[in-house]
Parts: sequence; C-alpha cells; structure tokens
Amino acid sequence: MASVMLRNLGITVEATEIDDLSTDQALEHAGLLYDQGVRFDQAHVDRFDGLVLIGRTPEKSFHYRTPLCGYNGTGPMTTAIILELFGFGDRSEILNRISTGDDRAKASFDR
Repeated sequence: MASVMLRNLGITVEATEIDDLSTDQALEHAGLLYDQGVRFDQAHVDRFDGLVLIGRTPEKSFHYRTPLCGYNGTGPMTTAIILELFGFGDRSEILNRISTGDDRAKASFDR
C-alpha cells in the first residue's frame, strides 16, 4: 500500500498500487475485482496521476497509472470503462466529464 498524491485534486489517498503497464492490464485487473464482487464508494481521476478507486478501507482501494492513456485516439476510454463497470455512471457521460472542460484534468465520483 502507498500514499498516492493526486496533484490536480490536491489530495493524498492510501491505496494499493497496481503494476499496470498498459490500459489492457488495468482493465483486466479491474475486471477481476468486479468478478470477485469488489465494489467502490468513490473514485478519483487525475490527468497526471491516474485513477484511484476508493473502497471502504485502504486495503480495498486501488491506484491505476495507465487508464488515462491510449493509442489510436482512445484517450481516457479505459478510465470511463472501469468507472462504468463499477457503477459510477454512463460511459459517455464519464468520458465527456473527464475529457472536456476546465476540470478535465481532475474529477471525483461518488456512488
């Protein structure tokens, strides 16, 4: 577990670091958590520092570095897919929120 600084949001959270080297790895790990019944109460997206899914305890919170990246113009699609998977909203609305506007570099979601 590590302290994860989300610079754009100005907060630090405790979370398990996921060693995701690609968006596919992040999506695969999130899918495994979902299949195991793991759920999250909150999520933070930071353009520079990744995606953090917040569980009821720090041990149930996870930090992904790569889901905001993407090739062939996919951009933060993996982040939107993961957030939709865990019930934080509709993929297109999430994608719009984290991709456009003055706050595109930061966003927090609650369930």
